[in-house]
Amino acid sequence: MIELYLLYFLSGLFLYSSIQKLFSYNTFLKAIFDFGIKKKIIAILASVCVLSAELIIAIALFVNYSTKIFLFLAILLMISFTVLFIRVARKGDQITCNCFGDSEKKTNVKFSIIRNVLIIVLLVLGILQHKSDYVDFNNISLLIFFLNIIIIFQVVRKIKQIKQISIGKESRS
Repeated sequence: MIELYLLYFLSGLFLYSSIQKLFSYNTFLKAIFDFGIKKKIIAILASVCVLSAELIIAIALFVNYSTKIFLFLAILLMISFTVLFIRVARKGDQITCNCFGDSEKKTNVKFSIIRNVLIIVLLVLGILQHKSDYVDFNNISLLIFFLNIIIIFQVVRKIKQIKQISIGKESRS
């Protein structure tokens, strides 16, 4: 039972992260540039790969499809993110990461490394705890429900941002 909750948590984490990045795509693309990728086409390709990987991992974990393979892929993805953070920390750069959505604040790189290591530990626990794959298509309706909640949250957030921008413009007039 704990294994199932762990898979749902990890699935939700990757689903939330991918949707947040999708709704703040320009900021996400800027974050990729901040990590040192300077060619626009490479940054766009990287952004599509990350978004796709996170979304596919989330769905696969939620429906329990080839779980160990997708947990392993998630570990590789998290290791690559962690390596990028370590590289930034060694250079002493300040970045604005888009790990879980739009942010104007500079990222605490040490905290991000620790967070990623903890996520990797949870993914390894998922592999160790996983017993068998059984595709549960009943979970797809639950996944769609959570997806809708995340999208509604993002729409409300964007509406609030637009209102704040328009209020700021009115006060300057």
